[in-house]
Amino acid sequence: MYNETPCLVTTTVRHKNMHEEYVKGRNAYSYPPVGLCALKSLDNPSDWEQSYQRHEFKTTLELDLHHFSHLHSSDDQEVLLGIYSVMYWGYITSGAKSKTRCDWLSMGNSRNPAVSINHIGASAAVQIIRNCIPLLESKQYGCALSVIRKLPHVGVSFGTKYLAFLDLENVGVLDDKITRHLASGSYEHVLSKEKLLLLVKPKNESPSSAAARFQAFCEALGSIKSKVNASKKGWKDVSGAEMCRFRTVDIERALFAIAKAKDA
Repeated sequence: MYNETPCLVTTTVRHKNMHEEYVKGRNAYSYPPVGLCALKSLDNPSDWEQSYQRHEFKTTLELDLHHFSHLHSSDDQEVLLGIYSVMYWGYITSGAKSKTRCDWLSMGNSRNPAVSINHIGASAAVQIIRNCIPLLESKQYGCALSVIRKLPHVGVSFGTKYLAFLDLENVGVLDDKITRHLASGSYEHVLSKEKLLLLVKPKNESPSSAAARFQAFCEALGSIKSKVNASKKGWKDVSGAEMCRFRTVDIERALFAIAKAKDA
């Protein structure tokens, strides 16, 4: 008689090892928890440097709460700070780019000054953020990506950063590093072949294809999150604090750390 037990044992061990890889990856995540805090209201986009100052948070969780609460605020000034803070954070490891990209966000660049908050208006930028919230609540992650890209100088990768801070529980960042490693085989030990086929970026990707890929990405991360949490695995923040459960963004951060280790 055919005995399925060895196959079941192998599958169980593989899943256990995969769960450990996510814990290891999340523990290794060390992206700087740096953003912006307000000194005063931003009345003119060109004055963003006089209105906001750099702030280093003690933990990634503090940074998460800072961005989440500001982006979800009913106060337009709070949302504006969230928009600038995420932009600043996203380039914090690239030196002067944090300031440069906030300058572009404010006033555009020499090639296209119309792509700016100064051109579309602060209220329009705030509304773009708010238009994403009901889409995320209904798990339309791809549609939300299409909306967030209406912000000045926000493409696929950076759009997912905003969406992740808007919905930390269900969304992860699909940045260029993770996208590159999805196609290189770096994640074969932590993602199934079926998931990888859905997540690899095609050549000459259209906006609709990018939205579909991001939808699949969030759904895949959510499925992994549920399985890892069912195994009762926790992780440690940069402060050393022990966390008892994963959010979807934590699964993505584990993937980011795995990719970073591969690049080292």
